[in-house]
Amino acid sequence: MREIKVVIGTDGSAKMEANGFTGGVCESTLNELLVAVGGTEESQTEKPEYFDSDDGLMDEIFNNNN
Repeated sequence: MREIKVVIGTDGSAKMEANGFTGGVCESTLNELLVAVGGTEESQTEKPEYFDSDDGLMDEIFNNNN
């Protein structure tokens, strides 16, 4: 199950963590959320799942272009 966890600190800072995603899909999803809320990224740490290429991203890109 895909899930995005958002923790907002008392100082107004926010931390987002994607779970259940593989490959670049998590990055693009978090970037969309970041743009939607008008935020800026200060740092990014990739989990091992980020480097898993079995995410369907190329299928998604291909299907959206046809």
